[in-house]
Amino acid sequence: MKAIRGGKRYDTEKAEKLAETHRYENPAMLTGGYTESLYRTDAGALFIHHEPDGRDIMGNEQTESIRILDSEEAQSWAEDAGVVDERVYQLLGVDIVDA
Repeated sequence: MKAIRGGKRYDTEKAEKLAETHRYENPAMLTGGYTESLYRTDAGALFIHHEPDGRDIMGNEQTESIRILDSEEAQSWAEDAGVVDERVYQLLGVDIVDA
């Protein structure tokens, strides 16, 4: 997917995919599924590509979208998504401390 936001180009084919997760709006019924992927552009900009499986729980057609994130939002997204790849956190500027 390609999008221009604030004069900047966000392209899932050219950006580096850092992480991906699949979720459901209603996990109990496995409805409203979607995939979210965290990307980083060559310039270091971070964004989420939201790609629905089809329809939401009300039967409405969903469309894919791009959401721009700052590094704190990207870190929060990665934590919520259960990302465990230390490289992702390093790219987001998080200091990794061994316990």
